[in-house]
Amino acid sequence: MRQRARRACVACRRRKRKCDGQVPCRNCSDYEYRCVYEPTASRRFSLDESPRPASNVMPKPVGTDSQASPAFTNVEERAHRSPQSPARTRGFLDLLKSRYMNKESSVSFPRSLAVELQTSNLPRLHAFAYHAGVRGEPTFSPQHHLIDLITLVQVKRLLDIYESIIHPIFGFLEIDNLGRQCDAHWNGNAQGSAFEAIACGFITLASLFSDFLTPQVEATIVEHAKALLESPYPVSNPTVHWVMAWILRTIYLRATSRPYIAWMSSCTTMHVAESVGLHRSLHQVTVLASSGTNLLEQTIETRERTFQVARSLNLLISYDYGRSSINLGVSNAKPLASRQNDFTSQICGLICGIAADDAASDTTSENTDLFLLLDKVSSAPAEHDFIVLTRAELALCIYRRLHHFGHILNEDKVDQIIEVGMPALEAARRLAAVGHPWWNVLSTVFHFICVLLSINSNKSLERVAEAVRTMEALAQYLGSHMAREAVQTAKDLVKAALDQRRKATESLENALTDSGALGASPNVEAFQESDWNLFLQPFDQNYFESFADFPQQYFAEVPEQNLPDMAPNGI
Repeated sequence: MRQRARRACVACRRRKRKCDGQVPCRNCSDYEYRCVYEPTASRRFSLDESPRPASNVMPKPVGTDSQASPAFTNVEERAHRSPQSPARTRGFLDLLKSRYMNKESSVSFPRSLAVELQTSNLPRLHAFAYHAGVRGEPTFSPQHHLIDLITLVQVKRLLDIYESIIHPIFGFLEIDNLGRQCDAHWNGNAQGSAFEAIACGFITLASLFSDFLTPQVEATIVEHAKALLESPYPVSNPTVHWVMAWILRTIYLRATSRPYIAWMSSCTTMHVAESVGLHRSLHQVTVLASSGTNLLEQTIETRERTFQVARSLNLLISYDYGRSSINLGVSNAKPLASRQNDFTSQICGLICGIAADDAASDTTSENTDLFLLLDKVSSAPAEHDFIVLTRAELALCIYRRLHHFGHILNEDKVDQIIEVGMPALEAARRLAAVGHPWWNVLSTVFHFICVLLSINSNKSLERVAEAVRTMEALAQYLGSHMAREAVQTAKDLVKAALDQRRKATESLENALTDSGALGASPNVEAFQESDWNLFLQPFDQNYFESFADFPQQYFAEVPEQNLPDMAPNGI
């Protein structure tokens, strides 16, 4: 039988739409109408009582009429207390275009105004009159096509490499679905620019960790991904897939490029994530598409994983580089669900434990309890060699801030840093031996040497030799100019520390060496009386008498018992 709702809200009655009777109903949730219901209790009215308003009359909002009925007010308050109530949401999420917009934005205000005016013709979420419109938008045509640069067999092999090396640490891609898209794309069913950008990302990363492609082909694919990501299309039509592509590019740039470029890429990733609303949960947004809620629930885990990986990379790169991170108002992210052979939750939990505010701000660094943060990082679990290195990398970042603000580390804190850094040496050797050039394979070991020299205690200096030997082994494994340069710089710093210690040792040895052998001071007993007469001859005897009398003359007014002795004081 046909199902009918027992009641309908005022907005659905007015627009003659089917109401599901919920608070708020589906129509009001989709169109952001105020969902209120008329009182259902019927009673007789006396001659001096006013009847309840007719069903086709829109009641006044709460606050505009002090005589509003209690039943009406309670229903409306329940609607506003509902997690899905529009009054509690932070913005709009258009799943058809995968676009998020805050309610105070100029783009979303025309729609909000239409909701307030209760019009049935709601304007779309669009930048109306954003500029004069006298020029057309720039167009883009890619210089290459990915299917012309690499075969499907190679792509499948590289996807397997990516799944076994990178995906266990940064697990945000849907590997099975990606494999099906590769089959379709290389067999004539194009999957779009966003897919090509993602494919370029995992292809280049897998090639970096396996040397499967030649450096020339890998560089061409990297440039193709850059052209796709910086084209006008993803800027005007962002989706979660573009965030994934930016994450892959950030990882590649952090492992191959300069600090500023990697930091800029991580910041751009966060801005794209904000544009598609990855930083907002379902109850914090108003979903504009009627079927969008089911779609969002099906992909909620992918969205959460994508955002946490993007945020972790931005925090880690910013904290190490001493630059500000992108703060989207997410304080405590929900822990990710654990999967078999997956360390994404572990790495994201470790990194997100550091300060999410400006990493380079002096005020933030002073107000943050860095000692407690060091305790938290040093005690975090690390079940993968990359996470062991990342944990040590964060501990070294914290030490540099403590050193900058002049904090003196006690023996326990020194032990913490050493205990976190020493396992990183073994982890770096293992990763380099199997050809996995993560960025912290070399950098963590190098900066661990710097921190050991900076601590400058017997316990820390005892570990320098093993750290330097690890650097030399890494240089042999990697065979790169960057590795050889780091080894030479580390040895120069060790030599400078050794020279400083030698100078201090020589100063102490001078204090214990026989003074006659050094010839620094004369032997007083060797002087004859004639030598003293010769020494005193140039001076006038009256000068010494007046010099001896000076204390008496200066303290003439002092009582006699307090007068100093008649002697050349200070001689």
